[in-house]
Amino acid sequence: MGRYRKNWRDEVVPAYEEGGEAIGRTLMYHPEKEPELWKLMAGTEIWPRWYLKCFATLYRQAHPREYEALKKRWQYRRKSKAEKADKVESNREQAARGQKS
Repeated sequence: MGRYRKNWRDEVVPAYEEGGEAIGRTLMYHPEKEPELWKLMAGTEIWPRWYLKCFATLYRQAHPREYEALKKRWQYRRKSKAEKADKVESNREQAARGQKS
């Protein structure tokens, strides 16, 4: 959706109901796969590319609990990675202090 469209829902919802829900779910969980999905669909010329982002938006709005749970998992992973990095760093500092003594 390079530019703002006032009536994008009216245009996209029929395509979403036809087969875009699965694409929207995939893009919600793995947004980095959008180029890969587009490569698969580009030759068919079924939909324009900006529909993919709309599908993800419609899926998120239709399944708010699932989206919130996904966000919590992402936050937990980020927090866990930070905690692990801090723990490794503190272990290194302790080991360095222990070797110098």
